[in-house]
Amino acid sequence: MRPADQTVDPDGAPSASPWWGRPSAGAWELAAVLVFTLWIAWPFVEPGSFVTDYDTLTYSGPNLEATYRAWGEGRMPWWEPGIFGGTAFGANLQTAIFYPLKLVFWPFGAPAAMGAMTAVHLFLLALGMRHLVRRTLGLAVPAGFVAAAVMVGAGSTMVRSVRFEQIAVIAWLPWLLVAIDAVVGAAPERRWRAVGACAAVVAVTLLAGHPQQVHLSAVLAAVWLVGRVLDRRARARADADGQDGPGGGARVPFRPWAAVGRVAAAGALGVGVTAVALVLALPLLRSSAVPADELAEQASFGIYVLDPFRMVPSLFGDLWAGAVELTYPTAEAPAFLGVAALALALVGTVVALWRRPAGWSTMRATATALAATGVVSFLMAFGPGGGVYRLAAIVVPGVSQGRVPLRWLLLVTVAVAVFAAVGSVALTQRLLVGRSRSVRAVFVGLGVLAVAAIAPPYPDGPSWGTRLTWLTALAVVAGAVTLAARPQGALGQRARRWATAGSAAVAVVVVVVVELGVPAATSYGRELRRDETFVAASVSEISTFLAGSGERYLTVGGSDANTSITSGARTLEGYDGGLWLTEPYVALGRGMTPDGAFRPLDRLGDQVTLPLDADALAAAGVRYVVIDPATDGAGGLLAAREALVPGWIGPLVVEGTREVWENPRFASEAVVYPGVVGVDGVAAEVDRTAADAIAVTVPDGVTGTLVLAEQAQAGWTAALDGTPQPLVDADGFALAVEVPPGTSQVTFAYRPPGLAPGLAVSALSLVLVVLLVAGVGDRLARRIRRDRPRHLRTPAAGSDRS
Repeated sequence: MRPADQTVDPDGAPSASPWWGRPSAGAWELAAVLVFTLWIAWPFVEPGSFVTDYDTLTYSGPNLEATYRAWGEGRMPWWEPGIFGGTAFGANLQTAIFYPLKLVFWPFGAPAAMGAMTAVHLFLLALGMRHLVRRTLGLAVPAGFVAAAVMVGAGSTMVRSVRFEQIAVIAWLPWLLVAIDAVVGAAPERRWRAVGACAAVVAVTLLAGHPQQVHLSAVLAAVWLVGRVLDRRARARADADGQDGPGGGARVPFRPWAAVGRVAAAGALGVGVTAVALVLALPLLRSSAVPADELAEQASFGIYVLDPFRMVPSLFGDLWAGAVELTYPTAEAPAFLGVAALALALVGTVVALWRRPAGWSTMRATATALAATGVVSFLMAFGPGGGVYRLAAIVVPGVSQGRVPLRWLLLVTVAVAVFAAVGSVALTQRLLVGRSRSVRAVFVGLGVLAVAAIAPPYPDGPSWGTRLTWLTALAVVAGAVTLAARPQGALGQRARRWATAGSAAVAVVVVVVVELGVPAATSYGRELRRDETFVAASVSEISTFLAGSGERYLTVGGSDANTSITSGARTLEGYDGGLWLTEPYVALGRGMTPDGAFRPLDRLGDQVTLPLDADALAAAGVRYVVIDPATDGAGGLLAAREALVPGWIGPLVVEGTREVWENPRFASEAVVYPGVVGVDGVAAEVDRTAADAIAVTVPDGVTGTLVLAEQAQAGWTAALDGTPQPLVDADGFALAVEVPPGTSQVTFAYRPPGLAPGLAVSALSLVLVVLLVAGVGDRLARRIRRDRPRHLRTPAAGSDRS
């Protein structure tokens, strides 16, 4: 678009730069971006408090704690024995054990690092949006602030910020768009440097952790690439005709497919850098047992889709609610953008699609692509009931996932942020002057928003005070549009002093700040602040006992899954919606639930057959169970215990209403069966020398099948007194090996499959990225061009081809 320090008068000629074109304006805008982002991010860095969401306790926090604990022990967290009866921890992409920023914050410790990294990613997101609209799209002040404020202040960002692995991916999204545009538009002498930089951004996006957010980012990146390529081609044609370009004349020809090829090369190189993480995930992906029908059913749950009857407050927000849950029915639902931001985006959409002022390079294809993405993503948020999601789930791989529909509103937020930035420039630079059709279109859109604000179609809608706030915001935008659409000469001399388009635009920006800044005072981040860390919250008298015993347990009803990682205990179940739900684990669950009706997406402890089967649990290595007879049973405490743990030993520990009981049938996690597996076994001594290494001492004179109650996944090997021995299938879940006479010790060790080739590909790709960013590729390309025959050389940028 036009240079950021220039404006145009209604006739299209450059005019003297007003306040937004002064050199200091950019610095003030940057300061405003930093201050607003600090307000949003403050709960995560406030001294003495810690933002602790449910996922912080049971997922994000334990994952980070396990990673840092392993690094502190001088190892990589390949295997985690604390959940799911043992699982390939590092193979789950959401653990993000290769994400570089985790290493940077390692010295802080997991609790402090969680908050600090979240805040850093919010700043990264804000600065990325500012760079995208100010440098990549060339918009003037205050576009950078508007885009950043809308993006970091939006409800969808608020929801993701308390789930670290999600905000870590989202923060790189604007930088990914910037990098793609840089590759598409790079001059010949800088093309390979741009490819290397884009590959680096692709790599950190993939390594950041959340596959669903990566999928959404990939969709937007693909659409953005198409738009930018088409716009660059249009610009190249205009330059070739001597239009809209300094100097006119012929230029280096723009080759769309070559640009797409360079972006594809950058993407492939970025994937190469992450090869080790992707290779580790393949075995888990192959053994994944999450039923597709359960995921599809979950995608239609009301808590994961946009409710048409609550759509207006979900998008408009409510300044007077006082708490997030008073306006939004579920934790995923908040997606507020503010009425002013939506109205400003409406102005920007009309200008970008219909208005092409002199001095602007075209961005019509980009605007069309963004607008289409925003509309489709909005429809996707309604889930399978909306039709578009159901169609996409059939056509596009990876769409039909649980909890996804509302997350599509992230792309709506990006589109609104960009178009709101365009709208702010349209107002300050009076781009609607003389464009009556555009002005009418804007006012029609504002009218639609006003109708939505007045008459939400549900009985328990927002108060009239809230609706009046919405209408006030619309009135401010309408006034700004009116001023921006009138020629300056149409105003009286006195009116010109205050009723300027710039002043009106400032008023709109202030309303945007209020609509997004005030809800931040009661955001999830502020509501979830605690005085204790997630580590401290995971430690109790019961967890301390279980961790000290070193034995596996199961919580029956009311799960504390994954907090076992933080406390150092080991449980049979876990909390995950993806790769950790493997075929061996699901087979185990079916054997422990009534009629084998195990639902993998729900916790095992909530489904296990009652009264508890001591033999089945002992075979799975469970020595202890945690029960709550006050809630899990009926007919009094004794009757409840009898219904849950008849014949068990205990209670060993009582904490509140929760109790720990010992399995009377448990002898050891490792049992040697001389005959049929499961019958007349002999207990063996187990020594867990490390998380991924287990030594079993076989009793003298005992032979048969040794079964170790640790989940059998690809990567485990066994050695009998130092001699490798193949594993066998015993019960579909546990590790097993045949023990011949004379064996004294069996050592089990885990090493991720494909680790060596994955590391090699990642290392080579990383070296290539560094060389490209350092300019080696461009220097080599220049040398090749210089050595070509003269008639085959590509002309330098800006030169004639004559």
